[in-house]
Amino acid sequence: MAIIGLALGGGCSSECQQLCTAWYDYQRDVCGAVNTDDERVTCISDYRRSRTSEDELNDCATRIPQVREMRSSQDAACCTWDLGTCPTGQGDDDDSAATAR
Repeated sequence: MAIIGLALGGGCSSECQQLCTAWYDYQRDVCGAVNTDDERVTCISDYRRSRTSEDELNDCATRIPQVREMRSSQDAACCTWDLGTCPTGQGDDDDSAATAR
């Protein structure tokens, strides 16, 4: 948990790292996934290591509110999808997060 806190500290995380957190919160709270902490940390770490393009960052920023809305409305439409393929709107062809485990 401390790693997540560090990754999400002000100025430390990118939009795509924030999307990781939103996605795994959704998976836990709506889909009933358990033990998502390792997957969340891996996803955040993948974005830290990769050279995320400006377009990817913009796509992630667009998807964050969509995932948060699905979480708040308990919309389980993406429970069978992964972060990179869930059809939540713009940026659906972004496969940069699909490698997250």
